[in-house]
Amino acid sequence: MKKISLTTIVVLIATILWSQTGTWYFGNAGKVAFNGTATSVPLGTPSINTSEGCGIVVDLGNQVVMYSDGRSLWNGVHTLITNNLGGDASSTHSALFVPIPGTGCNKYFLFTTAAVETDYGTTNAKTGFRVSMITVSGNYPYTITVNSLDQDLLTGTAHAGNLCAEKLAATSDGVGGYWVISHGVGTYNAGYSTPINTGGEAKFFRVRVTATTTSYASLQATLNVTNFPTFTHRSTDHPYVGSTFARFSGQGQMKFNTAGTRIAAALTYDKCVELYDFNSSTGAITNGLRLNSGSGAFDVGGTDKNTYAVEFSPASPGYLYVSTNYGGTLPPRLYQFNLSFTTAPTISTSRVTVAAGVNDYDFGALQLNANGRIYMAKNNQASIDVITTPNNAACGHVSGGTVIGGTCKNGLPTILVYDPCGSATDGCPPCGGIASISAPSCNYTGTGSVTFTLNGSNIRKVKIYIPNYETTTIPASGCLVCSTADMAKYASFTSTGVLNAVNGVFTPYSIATPTYSREVIYTFGSSQTFTNAQVTLNIQLPPITNNVTCQSVHKVMFKVEFIDDICQACEVQLNPIIYSAMGGGGGGGGRVIPSEGDSKPNGQVSQITLKPNPASHGVQIDLNGNTDGGNIEILSMDGKKVLEIQTPGSYNYVDTRSFPNGIYIVKFYSGKIILQEKLVIQN
Repeated sequence: MKKISLTTIVVLIATILWSQTGTWYFGNAGKVAFNGTATSVPLGTPSINTSEGCGIVVDLGNQVVMYSDGRSLWNGVHTLITNNLGGDASSTHSALFVPIPGTGCNKYFLFTTAAVETDYGTTNAKTGFRVSMITVSGNYPYTITVNSLDQDLLTGTAHAGNLCAEKLAATSDGVGGYWVISHGVGTYNAGYSTPINTGGEAKFFRVRVTATTTSYASLQATLNVTNFPTFTHRSTDHPYVGSTFARFSGQGQMKFNTAGTRIAAALTYDKCVELYDFNSSTGAITNGLRLNSGSGAFDVGGTDKNTYAVEFSPASPGYLYVSTNYGGTLPPRLYQFNLSFTTAPTISTSRVTVAAGVNDYDFGALQLNANGRIYMAKNNQASIDVITTPNNAACGHVSGGTVIGGTCKNGLPTILVYDPCGSATDGCPPCGGIASISAPSCNYTGTGSVTFTLNGSNIRKVKIYIPNYETTTIPASGCLVCSTADMAKYASFTSTGVLNAVNGVFTPYSIATPTYSREVIYTFGSSQTFTNAQVTLNIQLPPITNNVTCQSVHKVMFKVEFIDDICQACEVQLNPIIYSAMGGGGGGGGRVIPSEGDSKPNGQVSQITLKPNPASHGVQIDLNGNTDGGNIEILSMDGKKVLEIQTPGSYNYVDTRSFPNGIYIVKFYSGKIILQEKLVIQN
C-alpha cells in the first residue's frame, strides 16, 4: 500500500517526518487542504458534523484515508464504517489516531473521549478513555477494518470509577513509539452516576504505543495512573465540587509542545491553564504550574470567558497561545504567553492579547499545522484564523485568514505531535538512502547556495529541509543585530532546484512559491533508484550586522528524508554550513579586539576554549580573540592527526560524530603561537 500518514506538523526545531501537507475535515462538512502556506478546498463533501473534536489520516498524496468525530468512522470517500465508537462530537478531543509501530503504517489505535456534559453523571456513563483498533489495506480508497471496537482502558478493580476529561494528547517516546495521555475529571460510583470524591480529578492516565502493543490487551497493560505533580487536590479550583458542574472543567484542549518536553492543559470551567514538564524517555510528568486568576493570567476582574484551547509555538521555549470560549462578560480572546519565563506569575505577566472577538461567536480550537502556522476555529464561521509567525512576539494573526468549505464549529482535528529525533520514523524499518553536502557556498551577506548529492533505492519522495538554525555571538551577547523580519525567515530556500542523473522527473510537491520555504519536496510517479544525483538550492540567510568588538556566526543545519513505496523511511542529518562576519559594522573583515588583561603580542590569547567538552556531536573551538588565522589540528593520544583545517578567525565548529570515543589534543598554530587543549569525545 502507499505510505500513509497522520496529518502532522513540520516544525523548525523538532521536525515531523510523516506528512508535509494535509487535509482537514472538521465542523459541519468543514474542509481545507494545505499546500505550504497556500490552501484550497478539497473535492467532495465530508460526512462529518461535529461541534468540537475530530481526527483524520491522509496519505502522502494528500488523499484522505479515514476520519472520525469520535462517534463515527468514515473512509476517504465518506462511506460510514461504524457509528459505535465511544467518543462524542461534543468532546474537545473526541478522536486521536496513533499508528502502531512496526506494522508498516497499516494498523492504528483510535483513541476517543466522551463529552462531560452529556455522558458524565449519568448511569452507566462511559469512562472517556477508550480505544478501537483499525487496519488499513489496499490503495485509495483504502479498505478500513475495525478489529477491536470501543474498548475501555480504565477497567478492572484498580481503575474502576475513574473518568477522564475531554483531553487527549500524544508525543514520541524517542525510540519509535508514542505516549498517549489523558487527564482526570473525577472519581464516580460503580454506576458512574454520582461523584464520590475529587481524587480522580488529580490524575493523568498514560499508555505507551510500541511495536509490542498490537492488541487492546497489550495496550491496556501499559496503562499508568499518575497523580498530578504539585496539584494534589482540586477542590480549590472547582466551585461546585460534588455537583454536576464540577465536570465542566474536564472540557478544553491539552497539548504537547513539538519537542515533547512540556504539556499544557486548559481547564475550561476553572478559567485556568496548567503547565507541566514531560520526560519523553520515562513518561514522567513533573513541575506543575497553574496560570489562573491567582497568578494574574485569567479572569482577574471576573470578566474573562472560560479557557478552551491551547497551542505551543513550534520553537521552544517560545510562546503559548490560549483562546477563550464561553461564559464571562468579555468577548472571546486569543492570548499569547512568553514561556521564556519560568514561574506562573512571570508567565502570566507576559500575557498579550493577540485578538479580541465579538460575542456573536466563540473562539475555538488552536492547532499547529505542517507549514509552521497555527490555526484557530471560530464557531459558525466560513473561515478560520491563522497565526502566521507563532515563534515571534509579533505573531502575525490574521482574522479569517483561511477560507474553508462548509461551516467551522469549535473544533479542529486532533493532531499527533512528536519528535522523532534518534528513532526510525513511525516504527517502520529504515530505507536505503544517503545524502551529503558537496558544495556549500554561503556568506554573511545572507545569500548563497548548497549542493546536495543524493543516493537512494526505490524512492517515492525526497525532502530536503532545514530543521534548525543557530546564531552564536562572540565574545558576548548583544553584538548581533538582525531585524525581526530577517530572523523570522530563519534560513530558507529560494529555489526548488532540479535533480539530475535520475530516471524520471521530480516535481516539487509542497511549495507553489519557494521563497522563504524551509523545505523542498520532490515526488516520483513510481519508485526510482538513483546514484550521485545532485540538486543545488539557493538559500536565503538573515544578514548579519556586527559591532566592531565581536564576531557572530550562523550555523544552518540540513536534513534529507527519503521515503520509499512500502512505508520505509530514513532521515540523514548533514554537517552544518557555517558562515560568519567579524566586527566592522557588518562589512566583514574587521578585527576582533581582545579584552584587556588577556592580550598577548600580536593580539593572541593564551588558551583554546572547547564547548562542549566532552563533545557528543560537535565541538565549538573558540580561539578567544585570535583573528590572524592559522591551522587547527586534532590529534589522537598516540599522535595521529585525525583532522586539520585552516581557520581565518576566532570561531570554528567541528562535527565529531565520525570520531571514535576517546581523548584528543586540539592544537592551533599561527606563526610562533602554539595553543592546545584536551578534548574528550563521547558520541
